[in-house]
Amino acid sequence: MTFDDEHHRIAIAEAEGLDEFSDTMAGIDHVAFTMDSIFDLAEFYDNAKSKGLRPFWCINHGPTTSLYYKDPNGCRIEFQCDQVNYPGGAAAFFSSPEFARNPLGIEFEPDALFERVRNGEEPDTVLARPDTL
Repeated sequence: MTFDDEHHRIAIAEAEGLDEFSDTMAGIDHVAFTMDSIFDLAEFYDNAKSKGLRPFWCINHGPTTSLYYKDPNGCRIEFQCDQVNYPGGAAAFFSSPEFARNPLGIEFEPDALFERVRNGEEPDTVLARPDTL
């Protein structure tokens, strides 16, 4: 759901097998923060890594490139940057064959991805989900 140009402010999903209080519990799955660019996401990653913080899940969803961390209580926090390379933007991607085949996205290794950013590779190329090329 959204109320403005953001592709989603709240996402609601049904899931089976939810427990009382665990990683599969009912409630808020995660909170997300959007960075302005892949450069900002890379800088955030490097800063967090220098403090010993590593994401537990790195995934290119299609509309976003995302790093997921857990806070000390186990709450999940997503840091993401929007993709700019899918024709028609996020709304079109959610109706695409790529999304139908793989709605979660494609995992990536953050050190390798952000090395490409540091080496000057074009953001559109770095951010492209491999199955949309």
